[in-house]
Amino acid sequence: MAGCVELWVDAVDAPSLLQQLKDWFWAQDGFADDAFAFAEQYADFFQAAKYYLDNGGEEHPLDWKELHQHFVAQFEGRLEAFLASRGSDLEGLEAALQSTELESDEQAKVMLELMLNISDYQPWLKSMLSLADERNRGETAHEDPEPPDQGIEDRDDLD
Repeated sequence: MAGCVELWVDAVDAPSLLQQLKDWFWAQDGFADDAFAFAEQYADFFQAAKYYLDNGGEEHPLDWKELHQHFVAQFEGRLEAFLASRGSDLEGLEAALQSTELESDEQAKVMLELMLNISDYQPWLKSMLSLADERNRGETAHEDPEPPDQGIEDRDDLD
């Protein structure tokens, strides 16, 4: 009988939990800041991986997958902490997701797709390599062969 009561309580709270999760997830900008920070922290690693793949490398070494698992663990830890703060867990999240029509809730649908992509190695790696490439292009674009005050020193030489 207690199991029936728990299911009833979970079903009643599921829409509220899902709305709170969506609000939290989008307030985190879909964890974009976390992804950028992670890509920055491991920038050298991702730039080396991109170079390897761009030059014909095909194998994905174990340490690449371990790094992905590290990222996923960070994400899952934050998700589980959020759910615990709401008195729920991953099973409660599953119930909340099952209680909604994802086709009619675009925010929930996109959120779930992003969460699944975070946990899927191939899309995650593609995103991290893209961020590394963007970072590398940004550094190259900002390189200036002459220091900005070089022109001032040259004028002093004219006296």
